[in-house]
Amino acid sequence: MEKKTIGSLIAALRKANGMTQKELAEKLNVSDKTVSRWERDDGAPDLSAIPVIAEIFGITCDELLRGERKSPEQQVEAPENTPTPKGEKQRQRLLQLSLSKYKTRSLIALCLALVGLLVAMAFNFGFNRAYLGLLAGCVFYLAAAACQIIFVNHAFLSIAEEEDTGDFRRQVIGLAEIVWLVTAVLFAASLPLILVVHDSYAGLLGGSWLRYGSAYGFSALNLCAGILWLTNGQLVKRGVYTPKTNFAHNHRWQRNCALLLTVLLAMTFACQWGFNQFMGINDLAEWRAFEDVESFKTYIESYVEYDSGMNSEPVAQSDQFFSYYDEYGNVISALTEYLYEDGEVVLTYTRRNETVQNIRYSIQNGEVQFLEVLTWDEYYRGRALLNVFNTLFGLAYVAEYLIAFWFYLVKRKKA
Repeated sequence: MEKKTIGSLIAALRKANGMTQKELAEKLNVSDKTVSRWERDDGAPDLSAIPVIAEIFGITCDELLRGERKSPEQQVEAPENTPTPKGEKQRQRLLQLSLSKYKTRSLIALCLALVGLLVAMAFNFGFNRAYLGLLAGCVFYLAAAACQIIFVNHAFLSIAEEEDTGDFRRQVIGLAEIVWLVTAVLFAASLPLILVVHDSYAGLLGGSWLRYGSAYGFSALNLCAGILWLTNGQLVKRGVYTPKTNFAHNHRWQRNCALLLTVLLAMTFACQWGFNQFMGINDLAEWRAFEDVESFKTYIESYVEYDSGMNSEPVAQSDQFFSYYDEYGNVISALTEYLYEDGEVVLTYTRRNETVQNIRYSIQNGEVQFLEVLTWDEYYRGRALLNVFNTLFGLAYVAEYLIAFWFYLVKRKKA
């Protein structure tokens, strides 16, 4: 028995009407090779071409989808536009075929965006060219966004004349939103290459890029999520696609959870900002205090070589080692420093201790009230402690995201 397919029916109708494959292809604005593939069942027409083919041969869309003409009895039993189970099954198969092609193309766009990030990393870390890395990455980001627009347009055109394709449109739009969202986040994560680096012939360290890139990426994620929420509401209102069940309920709770998340993030950010303003590295580090000026000068003028935190012993050194000559040939110490009060020198010393990172003091009535010294080791400990606190704030942001998402899921299940 001859298999009843769209391709076989197109071939039979074409021959019955005395048309060549080239003539039919010209009517459909496709190539004759495309028509040949249809007739060999190596492919199938897009759903947008089904009504045109049916009109050319004077049959119904359902008959074309079923792969056979209706008998006179069937035409009497069912109205002309009523689809049969076989025709509906064939239509759904074509929809899934179009959707599968669209998903494959969207994957290409997504890969372009990821390649953009990799190219930016290659220029930054491989050639120390942060600016050039961002420029090269943006080429791929723009290509990914533009390709996705083309893919969406092609997917919609494939079902342009079809009814009851709301679910198809929803899946197309949903996948496009994911691709555009990922592209926007990757672009924002690449912005530190130009916003943090201030030299076109320099690169950005990995730790700094990770820290700033994560912050920019999360900001872009929040902004794009809000835009997509507003856009989806307008698309549903205008009937562009059919929403899922309880769309209004879920859409409302998405807004409520977004507001909750915004409040939590704002409170945490205010706490983090205040902490960093009033508790800097100097406040977290441990300073060494001196009871008198002499003990301070003994400590600061004893040569101690800084060796990355290793314990070093004072070593006697000649002033000549730390000196240079003025225009008259006089020896001037390069390490001489002064403490001032109202523009007058109160204390003079020569800093030979390389482990000292900072000095703070108080002078009243020409006398030194207190002297404190911060070593490099203590400075790095204070900075590490500050990073720990900021990491905890970062974890708090993540926890707030999870709380808002969990709350939304709970309310969604109750719909």
